[in-house]
Amino acid sequence: MRRIAKLTWARDINWAAMRFNLLSVSVVLALVLFCGCASRRPQPLQAPLATIDRSTFSGSALSGPTTKPVNAQASDQALIASVDLVALDNVPAILNPIASDVRLIASTRGEDVIQSNGELTQPLRWSVGDTSVPQIKGRSAAMSHDDFALPAGACKTVSVIDPQRIDHRFDILLQQSATNAGGLVVAIAISDHMSAGDKRTREMAVLKPVKISQATPIALLIPFQFSKTETRSVLMTMNVRPATSKAEDAKLLADASAAIDKSRSMVASAAKSSPGAQPWSGYDIAMRALDDPASRRAGLAFLCRRVHAPICEDFALVGDDAALDAVVSKIKNATNKSTIATSDALGWMFDSSALGVAADLQSQDKLPPELLALLIRHTGQVGMNSGSVAELLGATKSRKEFDARVLAENLIYLEDSSPAARVRASDWLAAQGKSVAGYDPLAPPRQRQDALQKMYDTMSTQAVARDGGRP
Repeated sequence: MRRIAKLTWARDINWAAMRFNLLSVSVVLALVLFCGCASRRPQPLQAPLATIDRSTFSGSALSGPTTKPVNAQASDQALIASVDLVALDNVPAILNPIASDVRLIASTRGEDVIQSNGELTQPLRWSVGDTSVPQIKGRSAAMSHDDFALPAGACKTVSVIDPQRIDHRFDILLQQSATNAGGLVVAIAISDHMSAGDKRTREMAVLKPVKISQATPIALLIPFQFSKTETRSVLMTMNVRPATSKAEDAKLLADASAAIDKSRSMVASAAKSSPGAQPWSGYDIAMRALDDPASRRAGLAFLCRRVHAPICEDFALVGDDAALDAVVSKIKNATNKSTIATSDALGWMFDSSALGVAADLQSQDKLPPELLALLIRHTGQVGMNSGSVAELLGATKSRKEFDARVLAENLIYLEDSSPAARVRASDWLAAQGKSVAGYDPLAPPRQRQDALQKMYDTMSTQAVARDGGRP
């Protein structure tokens, strides 16, 4: 009996030990599995330690800060924007490519203006008017939030800089025309080295204007890889609306006014302290630079900014070398033949030279798409018809006369039988702040004619009043 009892007791001890060992193994396996799952669980994305600079100034995305006065207190012409930047760990396939909405691509390498190719700005995507951004897969992290006012004639810049490589950055520029008629212009500039050992290249894409008559959401996706982070793109979401007379809007307008005044003061001080910044001091040097193919594009762009020749400046940024040579030849011939007394006349000489070269190429059926876009931007539907720009240039002697004829021609195109011509003319007039009230280029003929007749009646009444009541 004692032997049987000992055997039974030994068996129980063995079963207990086995159960304890099995329980220990189960606990260890559970811990291993738990730790393994925890280690595979994605960690929250850390926002990159980017340097974010903000500035508000008088001027545009292309001109940079100027000393032009801005009426920052005119709330009826100002916009209020709320902007958020979010870092993403991937480049989601959301929003729309910017290709069809680009008005101008400008490129510089070091201090030189170069012909743009869109390599840096091509991956950008955006949307306007969508109430929400599509669901994004992956991790995200908030980077910054900003509320600000944008007076008419001012530009706001939000610069995001990689602190590990200060030459690797992007700038979001928001500008509004001085009359508040051209809408909000969004421009994106990206800076990077295109190849190892190359100078830093900066490429800017200027997108089509956005009309802001009510709260309008805008989204922009910028593929951008920061050093030593998992961020692969930055999503900007923005809501823009007309300013009101409320106290919070007045505070934002006051802040914008102070920033603009400070910027204007700094630009004026720099002009006084730097001889090269004085008007005309660099004119002769820049004119001589036109003789050197290596500096021709940069010299022409510099001159265009100084004499206010926006058409020729666009030409300098997008025209190929052969077209650029033709413009420079026209400018030099005009300069050698006569002395141009005023800055306005000099600016028109530059612009008319650029228009003349584009018109010549168009008549020869050799006009490239980028120069056709230039003609449409500056002359509307007139630029679509071969020979029209050349005819207007031959019939006018000043910018004022040319602009008046272009305006009149586009008004006439509002009665054209082609819907495309009417739309193009209407869009151009709207961009100039000259849209016809109640006119829809795709409306029935009777409705279009009624809107035009009202315009003609108003013009006739104004002409009679201007002439002192004489019919």
